[in-house]
Amino acid sequence: MTYIDDIAKCDVIEIKRRLEKLHNEVNEAVVFFDLDGKKLEVLNRDHPQHLMCYGLLLQEAKVIEEFVKGKLESIEAIIYKETIENSQRALTATDIKMWIKSDERYIEYNQLLVDSGYVKNMLQSIIDALQTMGWSLSNIVKLRIAAIEDITL
Repeated sequence: MTYIDDIAKCDVIEIKRRLEKLHNEVNEAVVFFDLDGKKLEVLNRDHPQHLMCYGLLLQEAKVIEEFVKGKLESIEAIIYKETIENSQRALTATDIKMWIKSDERYIEYNQLLVDSGYVKNMLQSIIDALQTMGWSLSNIVKLRIAAIEDITL
């Protein structure tokens, strides 16, 4: 069973719960950027683990976003078909779009799409910050090595 199969079996409430869990993980990331009083060795040791963890969370957010996009397109098609079949008169494309965008199912999944995009972008920002932090840590280590090499006895 794949992760997308697991997501496909979820209802809206479960998807919201998963997005909330991801959002909580984003909020907990702040502690990784507070470097005061931490040893350089510990930071360098733990950095790849944090980067990997948030990379996996980002992939999960991307899967949820893609699933919700597909589900939204499916709902759009269902509402389109229902609107065409149940209409007493010929509707313009604008009328049909208005019917689709006012349907509760569409609104619910559109909100999920916006939420999943928001969480995905926040996770991407954390990964970018972690990558920058890794670059900074690497440069600090290089500077310390260079300072040791400059010492003459």
